[in-house]
This record gives sequence, structure tokens and C-alpha cells, in this order.
Amino acid sequence: MFKAFSSKRFSSQRFTGLVAVVTGLAVITLLITQYRKPHAWRTDELPLVFWSWRNQLPNQSDIQAAIDALNARALFVRAGQIDYENSKLRRIRETQGRLPRNLDLHLVYNATRTTLAAFETLQVGELAEVLCVTFHDDCQRALREGAVVVGLQLDFDVPTRLLPRYAKLIHKLRKRLKSNAQVSLTGLPTWMGSADLSDALEQVSFWIPQCYGAMIPQRLDVIAPISSPESVAGWVARAAELKRPFYAGISAYGYAIHYSRGGQLIEVRGDLDPALIASHSQMAVVEGHRFNDRKDAGEWRVVYQARGDALIDGLALRAGEYVMLDIPSVESLRQSVRSVREEGGRFLLGVCVFRLPSDQDQTNLSLKEIACAFRDETPSPQIAIEMERQNPVSDEQAQLMITIINRGTLTPPPGEDFLTVELFIPKPCLIDVITDDTLAYETLFNNQVCSQYRANRLRLKSRYLPVGRQTRAVIKIEGEAPETFQASVSLRISEDQMRRNKQLITVK
Repeated sequence: MFKAFSSKRFSSQRFTGLVAVVTGLAVITLLITQYRKPHAWRTDELPLVFWSWRNQLPNQSDIQAAIDALNARALFVRAGQIDYENSKLRRIRETQGRLPRNLDLHLVYNATRTTLAAFETLQVGELAEVLCVTFHDDCQRALREGAVVVGLQLDFDVPTRLLPRYAKLIHKLRKRLKSNAQVSLTGLPTWMGSADLSDALEQVSFWIPQCYGAMIPQRLDVIAPISSPESVAGWVARAAELKRPFYAGISAYGYAIHYSRGGQLIEVRGDLDPALIASHSQMAVVEGHRFNDRKDAGEWRVVYQARGDALIDGLALRAGEYVMLDIPSVESLRQSVRSVREEGGRFLLGVCVFRLPSDQDQTNLSLKEIACAFRDETPSPQIAIEMERQNPVSDEQAQLMITIINRGTLTPPPGEDFLTVELFIPKPCLIDVITDDTLAYETLFNNQVCSQYRANRLRLKSRYLPVGRQTRAVIKIEGEAPETFQASVSLRISEDQMRRNKQLITVK
């Protein structure tokens, strides 16, 4: 009896132990799986904030548009730079205008080159005091203007080896700051390989790793985009491993780089309208494709060479020199946001987009394109044409205004055959055609170029028309204007695909 009882007891204990081991292994496997594959955020639950990086503060209308379209919750506003000159620290380039309302503001302070060059020897206590006084003054200004400031952000691109000193600065800043404001910092991708980054992150409420702009190509033959979905995925995954709260900083902007005849960098322009380059008669496209091999995503790389000397919005070009345009795409942003949702994990606070769209910034994706990317929608082209009667020149002549608008969510790459609109003239009656700077025209009889007096077609051509932009022409015709015009529209939507359709245009 005793032996039988002992055997059953032993079997029961073995079974219980085996169950415990199996259960433990299952739990460990589950934890490992969850660690390797973080919970993917839904498209409707990922918070969105913006950086504003202009000397002029954004209009309240731009702010409200971002709130309405994407429920933007906060804005990081560059409030000035900390400069070091004649052994003195001071704030320069204070932003002009009225501070935005209706959302939380974080005031951002970056450092000039002289400050960064002297950072290793500066008294960090003195620098912390200057930052505190400047932030306090700005908070008083915000109070007067009805804005709500909730945070201070440092945007000091210090060398990786000086991260311990940067952590010391933030520590002293927090001790001196007589405010409940959150303190945050931006981070370079190169910092994430340093063990010293953790000390700096311990001092802040959160940080924003900049998943873009790691390198500006010094030569024309160096292929380096501002950002890519692949690099964003890698950097966000590394930021998640640090287990500190963060926003993923991603880009929605482009720039123009001026290179010499030999391909050496001369100048970087972040405010040059790509349409001015694309439409200039002296600029010829010599290269145009995405930065990566994928046809569904990636920024556009378009290289122009000057046929002759040219001056374009302050950019002086000599014959033979080059301009490389890095143009953002909604497809690239869409894939990048998807990477953030999949790799961000539980420490992700949201996405911070550089920069907030505005009517004055022609290098940035529009708010409509950003909204398309964040909703994970497929971008689509849509060219609208409007015609309107204007005051007649005389009883024998009529005048019409033609407006061509990109109302879609897709901006194709610039090129010679970007957009063509052909209007069918019911009878030879054209007297004159006047276009704006970004629109060219030809008059044709059937398919042959001819004088405007015998033309039965008017061909309007644009080399670049981003989402939300429009271009115009005025035509003068003999006699009374027709009620409608037939139009044929051709739009290049990718490197190897054209979209063609016909439209019936009613004259208003």
C-alpha cells in the first residue's frame, strides 16, 4: 500500500512539474515574441505633432487646418538660436509674429555653429541660465498672446563624444527651471550607438530622434536621400530598444543642392521652389528617378544642368553647373509612418513631422498629402480645369481665364512631359495667350504647330505642379466665348506611367 501510494504521489509531482515547465516556456516564448514584434499601432490611434522651423511664426489658419485634418495635438516651434560671440551667450533670430493658439506649444532652442564649436569648453551652468531666462521671457510673451506653452526643447547637435556634457547641461537646466514645463531634446541617429545617450535621456521627459537628414551629399554622384522608409524603420526600432518615451521625427520636406560643373557642393537651399527650377528655360533634366530601387516609395532625385547662366530666386548658376532636387513623396512618407506604427512599441508617443505645411513653403508636402500618408491611403492624381469669363476687351473679343489645379493627393516627379492640357478650339479664333511663369503653350492645327490665328488646338504644358498648387493662362478670342470646351489631359504619374483623360470644361 505504501509503495503504491508513493508511486502515485511521485507521478503526480512529475506531472505538476512538467506542466510548470511547459507553462514557463510558453510565457518566455510569448515575452520574446512580443519583444521582437512590438504591438503595431492602428492608423487612427497614432498621435501627430509638427515642428515649425521658420523665422516667421505660422499663421493661425495653418494651425487650425492641421488640427482639423489630422487632430494635431502639439507644435514644436523654433523660438531662436543660442549664439556664442565675444565670450558671451545670447539668443538670436527670435521668431516673428504671434504665437499660435488652440494647441500645446513646445519652444525649441538650437545652437549656432559657434556655440557648438565652443560647447566642449563652455560653462554649462552659464548656458543653462541663459536658456532659463530666455524661456521665461518667451513664456511671459505667450501669456500675453493667449498661447499655451507646455515644454522646452533643446536641439543641440553636439558630437556623440560630448553626450555626457550635454546630459550635465540638461541636468543643470532642469534644476534652474522654475516651471512645470516638460523638457525634451532632439536626437541624432548617430547617438543611438553610444552608451552615453542613456544618461542624457534620463534627464528629459521624452526625446525625438530625427530619422532623417543624416547626411548631405557633398558630391553630385553621392546618392543620399533626406530619408527613406528603410532607414526610418531601423532607427525607430533602435529607439524603441532604449525604452525611453519618444516621438519619431520624420521628414516631409525637400531641398535643392547647387553643384559645380565638376560635381562639388556649392550651396544648399531649403527654400527654393522646385517649380521655378523645373520651368526655367535654361534648366535641362539630366537625371530623374527615385532614390531607391522601389517604384512604390522613395523620394525623387531630379538633377538639372544649366544650359547657360541663370539667376533663379537668388540662386546664381553658371552654364554647366547642376541643381539636384530632393523632392519628398507621399508614398515614401506613407511607408515611413507605417514603419513607425510597426516598430515603435509601447514607448512611442507619436510622430513629429518636420515641417508644418504652409502656403509660403513650396518644398514641403502639403497637408493633404500628409493626411493621405497618415491614413495609409493610396495617393491618387486629380487635375481640375476651370474656365471663367473676364471683362471683354471689346465687343468683338472675349477674354477667358484658365486655371489648372492639382486637387489630388499625388505629386508626380517634375519633367518635360509632367502635364499637358489640350483645349479644342471650335473655330480658328485665338488672338493672344498669356501664361504665368510655370506654364508654357503651343498653338496647333490638328497635330502641327502653327500660328495662333489658324489654330484649332491650344496646348498648355507644365513641368511641375504639386498638390494644392495652380497655374493659369489668359486667352483672348475673337467673337463670343463658347459655353464649353473639350479638353484632353495627360499627366505623368510615375517614371513609366501616364494618366490620360478627357474633360468637358464649362465656362463660368
